[in-house]
Amino acid sequence: MPPPNYYEILGVKSDATNKEIESRYRALALELHPDWHTEANAGVDKRAKMAEVDVAFKTLSDPTTRSAYNGWLTLSKDSGETPEFVKSQSKFARAPAATECMFCAYSPAIEITLKREIGMVFRRRRIRYHGLYCRDCAMALFRDTQNATLLSGWWGIFCAPVNVGTVVSNYREFKRLREMAEPTAPTVPVTVERVTPAPVGKPLVQRSGVWLTPIFVAALLVYGVHYLPRAFERQGFNYQVGACVTMNASDVTGVVSCAQTHNAKIVSIGATQTECPGDTTQIVKEHTGDAQPGDIACLDDTQ
Repeated sequence: MPPPNYYEILGVKSDATNKEIESRYRALALELHPDWHTEANAGVDKRAKMAEVDVAFKTLSDPTTRSAYNGWLTLSKDSGETPEFVKSQSKFARAPAATECMFCAYSPAIEITLKREIGMVFRRRRIRYHGLYCRDCAMALFRDTQNATLLSGWWGIFCAPVNVGTVVSNYREFKRLREMAEPTAPTVPVTVERVTPAPVGKPLVQRSGVWLTPIFVAALLVYGVHYLPRAFERQGFNYQVGACVTMNASDVTGVVSCAQTHNAKIVSIGATQTECPGDTTQIVKEHTGDAQPGDIACLDDTQ
C-alpha cells in the first residue's frame, strides 16, 4: 500500500513552514470538533479523521520526525512499510478516564463550558463547547473561541448584550484554566483524537478580536453621545398668547388652535411668575428648544 502522505492530510505543501503547518492543523482541529457542523464535514468520521490529522501534525511539527518521514516518503513509496514513529502513534488501548482530557488523555482535566457567538443582524447563533479538557487543549479552544466571539458576536440588533455575557462567561473559565497544572501524559495507551495537547496558539492580545472590541465600544459611545439625545429630545413649542395647549398632567404636549381639542389657554407670557394675571390656573416654564427659553407661560385651564 502507498505510504500516507501527511502533507496531503493536512493540506499543506511539502515545503510548508512550521507556522503554516500549525495554522492548518488548528483550522482542521476546529473543523473536526464534534460540536462544529458544516456542509464540508457532513458525514465525515471526525474521530478517525482527527486521528489522522494528529499523527500528521505530530510527525511534521517535530524537525527530527519530519526529516525521518521525508526520507521514508522519498525512498519507500512503493514498499508500503510504515515507520515505527507512525506505528507508535496510531494504535491505542483504552478510552480516556474521567480525570483525563477528552481529546489527548493528558491530566489533570476539568469540565469546562465555552461559548462562541455569531451575530447575523436580525438573529444570532451560539456554538457551545462542553467537556473535560486539560489546560492546553482548553486554552487553545478558549483563545480561538473568545477571539471568534469578539470578532463576529456583535453584529446584530440584540447581540451586543448577549455577547458581553458570553465574553465574561468565557473569561471566568479562562481564570480556572490559569490555575491548572501542566498536562502530563497518560501512563497507559489511550484511544483519543489527539496524541498530545493542542498547541495553545497566540495570546488574545495578539489577535484581531481584542482590538476590534474597543473600536466597537467607542462607536457605540459616539453614537450614544451624539445621536441618542437627539432622538429623545423634547420637541420645541412656540408659545403665543391666545393659543391653546394640549397637556399630559403638567407637561405640555403641543400648542394648538383653541378651535381644536385642548386642555388650557395661554393668557400671558412673561419673564417671571408674578407677571401672570389673576385668572392664571397653571404656569409652564419654557424649555431649551422652545421659542423663548426661560419665559413663563401663564395658562387658564377653564377656557
